[in-house]
Amino acid sequence: MLLKRLKANEKALKKQPELAEEVATLTKEAEKLLAEVQRLDARLETEESRIAKHSELEEELKVCKRKIKEIKDRKQALVDQARLLITPEEAKELIMQRWLRTLQQTVNDYLQAHQRQLLQAVENVWEKYIDTLQEILKARETETNALNNFLIELGYE
Repeated sequence: MLLKRLKANEKALKKQPELAEEVATLTKEAEKLLAEVQRLDARLETEESRIAKHSELEEELKVCKRKIKEIKDRKQALVDQARLLITPEEAKELIMQRWLRTLQQTVNDYLQAHQRQLLQAVENVWEKYIDTLQEILKARETETNALNNFLIELGYE
């Protein structure tokens, strides 16, 4: 609409030179609006690319959900098929074996945790009592002699 008015005013300018100011104003407005349109077009392209990526991700999500459902259905079919092939006695034996493995693993975990605690306690006691009484008395005697020598040098004895 602005461009139509601008063109009409340019034609009228040839006939009436006093319209030059209005034509200049309309030209400036048209340039501003054109710059705004270009900025908005660039933003629109950016947003459209983001929407396209989002749409692709939604489609990928749908495909993944279908695959998950197919896998679950196949798993259930295999479980049902296996149930038909296993007798109740075999099922009982398999369940007991699995329970035994789980029980053994649980007990081993507890034993390992207890072993780590015991090892830590022994290491703490070792650190605490590593020095023997003779070593402590010998170190005390050495320090006492050194202190006595300092006192003699200072003239206190």
